Amino acid sequence: MDWIGANFDSSETVLVSLMSELPDLDPHNLSKLWGVIFTHTFHGRTVDAAKLLEFVNLENSAVFSHQLELMSELMRKKPVFNPATSTTADFGILWNEWHEECENRLRSRAFAGSEELTLLAKVCG
Repeated sequence: MDWIGANFDSSETVLVSLMSELPDLDPHNLSKLWGVIFTHTFHGRTVDAAKLLEFVNLENSAVFSHQLELMSELMRKKPVFNPATSTTADFGILWNEWHEECENRLRSRAFAGSEELTLLAKVCG
């Protein structure tokens, strides 16, 4: 069963079930939404994951809102290799620059106080 869970993405099914509750999630469903965000991130769908970040700030915290903006920016900036438009060397340079930006945000503790965002930054970078 672990193999099935690791290889077959059920995040879309979970997301569909959560859509009727957005933006007013209870803590249990918030945990499910974080699961979808992490699954999208693990599968390289960082732009899709970034779109969901706006729904995780249940307390409307200004600090957390700023952290979510920083993470969303990082996720949207992630380079995607396209052999029709770039070489592997060019992509490698872009990837290294993006990775360094992720590392800099972690070092500066930009996501301090948020275990989920810190973990996302580590996964991204």
